[in-house]
Amino acid sequence: MGNWAFAAAFAGGLVLVGGFILHQVRQIRHSRLGGNGSIAGLVLALYVSVLFFAKVYDSLAVGRQAVIVGLSTKTDALYFSLSVASTTGFGDVHAVSQLARGVVIVQMAFNVGFVGVVLASVRRIVSAWTASPVDPAPSSPDRLAHLGGRSRVDAPAEDTHGAHSPRRFHE
Repeated sequence: MGNWAFAAAFAGGLVLVGGFILHQVRQIRHSRLGGNGSIAGLVLALYVSVLFFAKVYDSLAVGRQAVIVGLSTKTDALYFSLSVASTTGFGDVHAVSQLARGVVIVQMAFNVGFVGVVLASVRRIVSAWTASPVDPAPSSPDRLAHLGGRSRVDAPAEDTHGAHSPRRFHE
């Protein structure tokens, strides 16, 4: 495959993988509480991106000498893609040609963006899980009944900054 054909296939693959990741992120943003399905979708997107880059590295190395040192099998390509994705970089397999180094740079940038999106999505999921409607402390005996018989020990106290100290309850 010529360099232009490779570049076009690479760009098309990036668009597809990036679109898949964006689709997963949109599903998280539109879901109420995120959930295991959303996290599974992001993990699947990570797998797809690693496999995509492994295929790219394998395609680069086929029939070319001194493109990626140490890469001679599909397993080597997967190993190299995972080491770049995990930022481990053992050094036994490494890019030598400018084209291969460019692809590695794109994968690094892609992974940084992917990790940012994943962290933001996981934060949203965790926030949705931990957010619960909290009723303010009861101000009358009638409202105390919903606490299951717990009584308020300390009334809110003003501190030096005007904020309330935490309320404590005992059973």
